[in-house]
Parts: sequence; C-alpha cells; structure tokens
Amino acid sequence: MGTPYWEYGAFVDVRDVATAVELALKVPLTGHHRAVLCSSDIAATKPSLDMAAQLAPDVTVKGPARYQADPWRALVDCSAAEAVLGWRPRYRWADRGQHPERDSRPTG
Repeated sequence: MGTPYWEYGAFVDVRDVATAVELALKVPLTGHHRAVLCSSDIAATKPSLDMAAQLAPDVTVKGPARYQADPWRALVDCSAAEAVLGWRPRYRWADRGQHPERDSRPTG
C-alpha cells in the first residue's frame, strides 16, 4: 500500500462526542449498547468511493447511490447511535471553522 491511511478518513468532532455523551446519560435505557460515532463526511484527499476502491477493492459498497449524491459521505455506519440515542453528527470536516445551523436532533 505504501501510503498510510487514517481509517478511510473517518473522524468525529469533539462537540458531537460531547452531545452523544450527554444523550447517553439522559436516554432511558438499560443494558449494554454499542454505537459508533463519526462525522457525516470524511477528512480525506479523495472521495469516499475512491478511497474504498483503493483500500478494499474486493468489498462491495452498500448503497453506492448515496455516495453519488454526496461523494465525501462517511463510509462509517452510525445508525445505531441515531437509533439508540437520537444522535446525528452536526459538524462536518468540510465545514470546519464554521458554525452549522441548528438541526432537528434532540437537545435533551
């Protein structure tokens, strides 16, 4: 491979992590639940499907049309965090340094 890759460009903003922790402390759940947190876009020099094709050419990408609509969409599935906590990432790599508008996710 030669060039190191950082988890296919996956990252999460610390403010989104803080929101997930806050939601986890407030949601009425019992038992053990696992969820992955990731921004909705990637921090990479190539679009997501290009990264996937280069790094894992034998792995089929589910729903490739999603990546045609948003070429920098994250390759990480965070649906468990949304289902269990009501969490969705708010901050994108592409918007770093900017302040995104409020979204419709629960705030507590």
